[in-house]
Amino acid sequence: MRSLRGIFAGLTVLSVVGVLGGCVVVNATYPPRPGESATSDLNLSPSPTAMEAGLRAALERNPVEGRYILNLPRGMERAVAQRIANAVGPGQAVLPDVELDEALPVVHVSRVWIRGEIAEVDVLLPVDEVWQAVTVRMRGGVVRGYRVERVRRWPPGMIEAPELFGWERDSVR
Repeated sequence: MRSLRGIFAGLTVLSVVGVLGGCVVVNATYPPRPGESATSDLNLSPSPTAMEAGLRAALERNPVEGRYILNLPRGMERAVAQRIANAVGPGQAVLPDVELDEALPVVHVSRVWIRGEIAEVDVLLPVDEVWQAVTVRMRGGVVRGYRVERVRRWPPGMIEAPELFGWERDSVR
């Protein structure tokens, strides 16, 4: 009887560890594509973590001098966007508000693609009057963090920047 309880307890622990150990597969796509089952809500984990890691990698390889506007995808909650801005450019990255300082350069996140532990983030950086697209491919997730596998720079001017997405100053979202 005692050994049956031990076996049952061991199997229960293994089951719980398997469930909590990251067996949940997350798929996210922005911009959303018709007919895809992936979520387009980038406020949900692991999307903010992937955007943060992708932005860091792109900006480390292609730094922007001084303060810049960080334009994240439409639909981001302001609190989540502010956490990303603080993490990638403390005192440097500012969110686009209704009252924009047009003199500041803009860094855009134009695409987020997550399939399980693989994530890609497209970042558009200002370079000589055109946009430099950078695709950052990563592996990992929220628990282990994202590890950059590859950074690809596309020919300047190849991708057009999305419109600025901002919030009302008093908005909680």
